[in-house]
Amino acid sequence: MTKTISVEKRVAVGMFHLCFSGEDRTIADLFGLRRSTFITVFKIVVDQLDYEGIRLVRARQLEKQIRECFFMSGFPQAVGAIDGSHFAVSPPKKHASDYYNYK
Repeated sequence: MTKTISVEKRVAVGMFHLCFSGEDRTIADLFGLRRSTFITVFKIVVDQLDYEGIRLVRARQLEKQIRECFFMSGFPQAVGAIDGSHFAVSPPKKHASDYYNYK
């Protein structure tokens, strides 16, 4: 029998992963979940956040967003900034040194 995961626990899992840099397995274990369940729950939380307010830039909007961000901040090739948040970046093999993951 599959146990239902409460909304409170789902939000806690999602927020914890967004706030702290940790491996999927580690966070899943911390919340008593299987890794596959953790990934599913995290995706649901992120999708809901995207729906509720945090808007991720779509490919067709990228160039416009880069220009607007440069105009506002003076940072070239930036799309935006969220203070205190961490988004993993997988740099391409070519020019990988141009990417810096500060956390």
